[in-house]
Amino acid sequence: MIIQSEEFDVLLSDLNIGAEGNGFEVVREMRRLHPKCLNLLLTGFPAFESAVEAIRRGVDDYFVKPADIDVILNTIEKRLRAG
Repeated sequence: MIIQSEEFDVLLSDLNIGAEGNGFEVVREMRRLHPKCLNLLLTGFPAFESAVEAIRRGVDDYFVKPADIDVILNTIEKRLRAG
């Protein structure tokens, strides 16, 4: 897996990434391997339960599609600056 061999500052993943897993699993591995990495999730199917799960799993921010790219970029910039 690439997250084992590279360094990352930001993870931006869809919550629904296919039959092999979901964005929460990617966040879990990223947190384990790169605890300082900023973790952001996108979803086209927002639900209260998935938002709560995102908080529980340490997701830094959660965006609903179609997401405004400027909002995402500003969020990334502010959070990286904050350290």
